[in-house]
Amino acid sequence: MGLLTNLLPEFLRKPQPIGSVSDLADFMDSRAAFLAQKSIVEFCRVRAGVYWQKLFSEKEFQASLNHSRWRAYPACYA
Repeated sequence: MGLLTNLLPEFLRKPQPIGSVSDLADFMDSRAAFLAQKSIVEFCRVRAGVYWQKLFSEKEFQASLNHSRWRAYPACYA
């Protein structure tokens, strides 16, 4: 019960308010990076079907996936 008591307030706390332009830029950067990665990875996973784990383990695919994430980042940031 001690672990739950220690972790529960962290999950229920309110996020820190955005107080400056720098904080806003950091917030937008983190959200855009998450959105770009999540979109690309989930799209590829669905398209690959049941063989997605094998596909994601290939070095060539990982390089292309990384390239795709960086290409999607500016669109997600906008």
